[in-house]
Amino acid sequence: RPRRLFGSTMAAAGGDWERLQRTIFTRWCNQRLAKRRIEGMQSVVEDIGKGNQLLQLIEILSEQSCPSKLHANPRFKAQQIENITKALDFMYSCGVVIKLKPSPENLHDGDAPAVLGLIWALMMKYLKFAQEDDENLSPKEALLRWVNLNTQGHKGAEVTNFTRDFQNGLALCALIHKFRPDLIDYDSLSPSDSHGNLSKAMTAAGEFFGLEPYIQASDIAKLDEKSMLVYVSEFYSGITEQLKLELSARRLAQLISFTMTNDDLKASYIAEAQKLSARFGKAEEQLQTFADAKSDTMQAARSQLTKFTKYRSTEKRAMFSEHIKLEALFTNLATRLADNNRPAFVPSDASLQVDARADRLKALQALEHKVSLILHQQVSRQHRLRQQDDEHNSRYQKLVQWVREREANLPQVSDITSSGQARNLLKFLESSAKEIAALDTTSVAKLRALSSGLEQERFEFVEATKARETELQGRLAQSAQLLKDKRPGFEDALEREKTREQVERSVSVHDDLCKQVAAWGEEQTTYLKTKENITSYASAKLQISLLDSHRKEKDDQLAGPVAVLKALGEQIRMASYKSSLSNWSYPTPDLIREREAQVDTLWTNLAALAVEKQKVLEDDLAREDYARHTRLMAQQHETKGRQLAAWVNEKDTYLKEREACDTEEVARFLLGALEAYRDELAALIQADISSFKELGQQILNRKYETTYSSYVYEAPDSIAAREAKVGETIDVLRELATAKQPFLQDHLERTQFQDKVRLQVRTHADAQSLIKAWYTEKHTYLQHKESIDTVQKARFQLGLLEAYQQEKVDMTAGDVAALKKLGDEIRA
Repeated sequence: RPRRLFGSTMAAAGGDWERLQRTIFTRWCNQRLAKRRIEGMQSVVEDIGKGNQLLQLIEILSEQSCPSKLHANPRFKAQQIENITKALDFMYSCGVVIKLKPSPENLHDGDAPAVLGLIWALMMKYLKFAQEDDENLSPKEALLRWVNLNTQGHKGAEVTNFTRDFQNGLALCALIHKFRPDLIDYDSLSPSDSHGNLSKAMTAAGEFFGLEPYIQASDIAKLDEKSMLVYVSEFYSGITEQLKLELSARRLAQLISFTMTNDDLKASYIAEAQKLSARFGKAEEQLQTFADAKSDTMQAARSQLTKFTKYRSTEKRAMFSEHIKLEALFTNLATRLADNNRPAFVPSDASLQVDARADRLKALQALEHKVSLILHQQVSRQHRLRQQDDEHNSRYQKLVQWVREREANLPQVSDITSSGQARNLLKFLESSAKEIAALDTTSVAKLRALSSGLEQERFEFVEATKARETELQGRLAQSAQLLKDKRPGFEDALEREKTREQVERSVSVHDDLCKQVAAWGEEQTTYLKTKENITSYASAKLQISLLDSHRKEKDDQLAGPVAVLKALGEQIRMASYKSSLSNWSYPTPDLIREREAQVDTLWTNLAALAVEKQKVLEDDLAREDYARHTRLMAQQHETKGRQLAAWVNEKDTYLKEREACDTEEVARFLLGALEAYRDELAALIQADISSFKELGQQILNRKYETTYSSYVYEAPDSIAAREAKVGETIDVLRELATAKQPFLQDHLERTQFQDKVRLQVRTHADAQSLIKAWYTEKHTYLQHKESIDTVQKARFQLGLLEAYQQEKVDMTAGDVAALKKLGDEIRA
């Protein structure tokens, strides 16, 4: 009896079909047993009844435990049959249906048709291939549908059965090509090369999802429908499991990539913050070195000031730039973590945090200001010492000259051109009063005082100064009396020349400051005139931060060198000397004003350029922010398009389906479902599609344009293409709905006609029953022999017979004729 189920179609193939069926069914059972690490069977036919594998297989498939207690190690046939009986009872209680139920003895003795029929029933119960919308399909229908869905577009791969349609190998090759086109060149396959196609499919299946070749390509043609279904199910299980693994791998890779990027950003921030912290430390050490250094020479003082100026123009600016970059990096990292609900990043080293670094930067600027004052004071000290040395030398020269020429050529007041010259003449007047005795207490004493001061100040040329004093001894006494009358004039000249020399020294310092400020201004002008290429919101923010740093540095310049410059210029312009004998003022004050005016013009130009650059950068920032929002709207438009496409695909499947219908109630339900679909489509068009197109139009209408830049969405064609695609698919749905309407209407009209005919058949049967009952009654009457012994009784019986004959005529013309007419209507 079971052999007709599992072998009739394969009779021509001899015993191969049963051998292969045993192999495939045995492998299927062993795969399930392996889930609990249960030892597999060599042959399901021979081994299923010997141990407890049958019960274990049923428990694995049903995911339930058998309530009956079985023999753990059945050694006798009676124990094994008892175990099989309990396993079968448990299987039937789980809902497994077998039309021809096997006996425990059949299973124990290895009856192949009985065992294979049992395994097939388990397969039909527990094999699941259905998707969400395929829950009512049988395993065979669901697997065929899955194959066809995944081989669409592959010529010759469509299948309708599990026998001949799989024998040329194209369907199996198409399944592999759909998911791994690199494993099979489908276009090169020939339908006539069945063995080659099947071999390629088996090899590719082994490489794709590890399916071992437990049968040969030549065996496929020998498989019956059941074995082929199980073999194809291996492709379903392998491919779906591989797709799950690939999806998990992609998700894991995305998570790892996001985490690694965050870790890289954190490490980058820590590394750069540590570098900048070390750089701050070096800068602090360098500034402290500047502050602690004692310059005993002009060259050393100027060298220190030059190094300090270089520090401000290079190292300081670089540190500010690195600080701003670190703030941008920290902001980017914080935004990424916040957007993805991750914990905020707080460096474990408090000194690397943004606020701590900003405080350290402020302290560094304060130290820098202090160092600037110290270094300028040291340069001024060297100038003063030089002037004192010059004065000493001048006195010395005047005295020497006086000694040489006192007899012949006494100098006039008008010839005095320096304070040193005037001092020498005054000393000469004093020394002339006490030509010899007062020598040490007048000019020579003053020279000694100057050299002593230079020595105390560690003047670099103090030895030369002392040498001049030694040489001067004995030369001063001769000139004292000759200059006595000229003393007032010489004293006046001394004061005047002192004033002039002091002003000249200030003019020199003023000139140096002007050049320093001008050099800084030219550098900043170049920066402000440069137009950066802004391509992102973050780069625009960075450039605005750099511009803020420029303004701060400009304020520092204004409060430092420029303020000193202006104060010194005012002193020079106001400087003058006036007495009853002479007067003097700085001859070219316009030169000082011109220099300061140039600085003012430079500052005005820098301010104007900064304002213009601010406008350009703010426009860049606004434009990039506008572009960022526009792209976000485009992403929303794309997401909405995918949602509409998913809805269309779902309705496309529904409208293409041709449902079976046996009753008028079902037909009316199907027509109602179609009308509900039309209502849903109308609502979708009015709401979702309308908002979808409105969003697309908003994106296309968005335009950013100013005098500085402009922006429109980069891919407008994608918006139009997406909306056109949605419109086309909606038109296709309308056509499908129009085509489905007459199909469902035909269902309704057919079922209504069926109900009418069935009612007529029931009426016909009822009429037949009445006529048959009348016939039985009359047949009994006609066969009955009455006992007649009088004329009256005879006449009565003749009357009854005539009444019967008339009733027969009436029945024939009435009920029988109506029955035949109704029968003709039913047959028609």
